[in-house]
Amino acid sequence: MTGETVLPLLRAGRWYRSMDTVPVPGGPLLSLAPEIMVRDDSARLRARRAAMTMPSRARRLELLREAVALFRHGRVPVESLGVQDTGGFEEAMRATAGLPPALVRRWSGMLAERLEELAADAPDADAGADVTAGGSVGVDGLTLVSLPANTFTCLEGVLEAALSGAAVWIRPSRREPLSSARLVGALLSVGWPPETLGYYPSAPRTLPALIRATDRQIVYGGDGLAAGPAAGAPSLDLRGPGRACVIVGAGEPVDPEDLAARIARDAGRFCTCACTVVFLRETASLEAASLRDAASLQETASLQEAASLRQAEILREIGAFRETRTPWDAGGFSDTGAPWQAEADARRVEADAWRVAEVLDGISLDPPDPRWPQASWAEADAARMAAFVSDRLAPGGRVLTRRPLLVRSGGATFLAPTLVHVDDVGHPLVGCELPFPLAVVVSTDEAGARGVAAGSRFVHRARFATVPEVPEGVSS
Repeated sequence: MTGETVLPLLRAGRWYRSMDTVPVPGGPLLSLAPEIMVRDDSARLRARRAAMTMPSRARRLELLREAVALFRHGRVPVESLGVQDTGGFEEAMRATAGLPPALVRRWSGMLAERLEELAADAPDADAGADVTAGGSVGVDGLTLVSLPANTFTCLEGVLEAALSGAAVWIRPSRREPLSSARLVGALLSVGWPPETLGYYPSAPRTLPALIRATDRQIVYGGDGLAAGPAAGAPSLDLRGPGRACVIVGAGEPVDPEDLAARIARDAGRFCTCACTVVFLRETASLEAASLRDAASLQETASLQEAASLRQAEILREIGAFRETRTPWDAGGFSDTGAPWQAEADARRVEADAWRVAEVLDGISLDPPDPRWPQASWAEADAARMAAFVSDRLAPGGRVLTRRPLLVRSGGATFLAPTLVHVDDVGHPLVGCELPFPLAVVVSTDEAGARGVAAGSRFVHRARFATVPEVPEGVSS
């Protein structure tokens, strides 16, 4: 898959090899669409759109189900790459994205599940449309789907747009274009109208032109898109970042397995993976309880009494952990400022956080963990990511997991699941979403928790925890 193999564009139903290409790490060369091509192809599509037809919604759903089944289990002809079976796809994902086979299979299954959710929830886009004698309908505009590199489950955006009846232009990530190329191959194989599909890899500078050239846009990406290429686009659906957080109630025991899963499942690459864990302080619980009825106050007082009884045990656990921990950061653990003599809730947070760290440290990298398999990284990318974290760790940050962040094993490089304790919600790693399992733990009052929640798209509730009221969009 290396050398002069070039993954082409798909324009007006025909494959086209561009003169402008970039290498995909571990994969082929990738054709890039220049801005002038985007403008010309959009104009041509609009000129002939009145004559274009799309299968009915029922038939579209049938074709999408067939395509997803082929994507998951079949032999798919991928232009310039040949016929690719599931083993070949898994190997391509390992080489280009560092994904272990178990994760490829899991994510492929999630695509099928998501299609059924769309089938059940999405409105009938053909309602009121003119249906031809052959059961076809007109094409409902042109939708751009711009994909990220972190996970191919975002191909759900392609399924969503295709089910709606729109012509779809796919802009794959230049770092991982092979999963979307496989889906395009599967769609064409089952009989999807080729003139309604486009495959337009492009440089970042071309994204604004793609947005202007299309009627609707589903764009996956970070804050920079909202302030840059996507600024002012009224029809744009910007998906990301998530900056997911978990709120842990004051005085409540936590389930370390549950918290570790929220951090490390899916190799930490989903925007729903927790990057911040907020522990409410005991004092915050009393302040909130004063606004509630007497029964709630009594319940909160009981929780505090139980927490006080645990203090001696917690201190012993902290001492035991400190004897065995060797954090990867150069500063190590320090008694400066006497952090271990802090208030009772801070000691509880440290102990609970270390329990989570123990679970994270137990995740196998090589061979892949059976529950939470992790992705490998290109050496240079992993080094840059580790430097990014290290540069932002101090002051006020302490690593609780004991493995080095950068782990080399079996000829592969990994970024180990990592848990960091920080002193304040203003620390630069709070709310920092990275494409591997890294989460920060912070203790704060209700105001601080609300601030973190306000900056998060996904606010999870920890198992066996009580939480303050949080904004709409909370998930559990």
